[in-house]
Amino acid sequence: MKNVKYWSSLLIAGLFVLTASAQDLPSHQVPSVVINAFKSKFPKASDVDWERGKAHFEVEFEIDRLDHEVWLDREGTILRHQQEVKVRSLPEKIKTSVRDLYPRYRIIEADKLQTEKVTAYKLELISFTKKTEIIVDEKGKVLEGFIWN
Repeated sequence: MKNVKYWSSLLIAGLFVLTASAQDLPSHQVPSVVINAFKSKFPKASDVDWERGKAHFEVEFEIDRLDHEVWLDREGTILRHQQEVKVRSLPEKIKTSVRDLYPRYRIIEADKLQTEKVTAYKLELISFTKKTEIIVDEKGKVLEGFIWN
C-alpha cells in the first residue's frame, strides 16, 4: 500500500509540473477527440475554460454551481478530476474521522480528487484561531505526503 501511495504522489507531482506552463486556449483549438470525450463525460458543464499544458489539456467548468477541473490527454482520457463537494455531502466516514482527529476544527471546504487509481478528499479545516488543509482517503484516513495542487 505504501508503494501505491508513493507512486500516486509521484504521478500527481509530475502532473503538477506539467501544469506550470499551461496557457489559455480557445475551444476551437482543442482537438475534437478531446472535446467529444469531455462533452460525453460532462454534458451539463457550463462556464467552460480550456488551457493547454505540455502533455495534456486542462478544462475548468461548473456543474450545478460546483467547480470542476479536469485534465485530459491528447486522446481524451481523463488523467485527473478535481471536483468541489458540498461539506454536507461528504461521506459520513470522513466527517466522523475529522471530528475524531481534529476535535476543535470544522470542515469549511472540500474537494474530491480523482485519478485512475486514487480517490481522495482535500479538506479545508478551521478552528477558532487556525486554518489548515488535510487530504484524506475515502475512509477518512489522513494521507501524509500526498501532493495534488
